[in-house]
Amino acid sequence: MTCTVDRFAPALLAAGFLIACDGASSPQNADACPDAVGEPEVQQVVAAASCDGYGEDVTDAAPFDVDGSALRREESWGCGCPTAPSFTMAYEPGSSPLRVRLCYDGAADTCEALCTRELTWDLCGALAAEGEDELAVVDP
Repeated sequence: MTCTVDRFAPALLAAGFLIACDGASSPQNADACPDAVGEPEVQQVVAAASCDGYGEDVTDAAPFDVDGSALRREESWGCGCPTAPSFTMAYEPGSSPLRVRLCYDGAADTCEALCTRELTWDLCGALAAEGEDELAVVDP
C-alpha cells in the first residue's frame, strides 16, 4: 500500500488532513527511531476510542509533522527498561474523519535515562481498515 498526503495544515493538523491510500495493507515506517533504547522502531497504532488502558492523552502536548502516511513528533520518555509501549496512537473506529489521539503510559518505562527522539506513527493501515481517507487529530 502506498499513501500520500493530499491536503493538510502543516504543523497544526487541528482541522485534519486527507491521506489517499491504494492497496490493502500498510508497510510500517521502520526508521522512526533506530537508535532509541527501550522504544521499538515502529510505534504502536491501535483501534481505541480513548486512551483508557494506554495511559494519558498527550495529543495536545506539541504539534505533529506529516511524513507521507505518518504523523511524527519529538517525544521524551524514561527510555531503557520498558514493560509495554510508552507511546500509542489510538484511532476511533467508525469515526469520520478518522479521529486519532496520542497516549503516553509513563508507567511503561520508569527508567531515568530520559531519551528524546523523533517518533513516527504510520496511520495508512488504520485509514484503510476503516475505509477512511480523512484523518483528524483530536483536541483532548
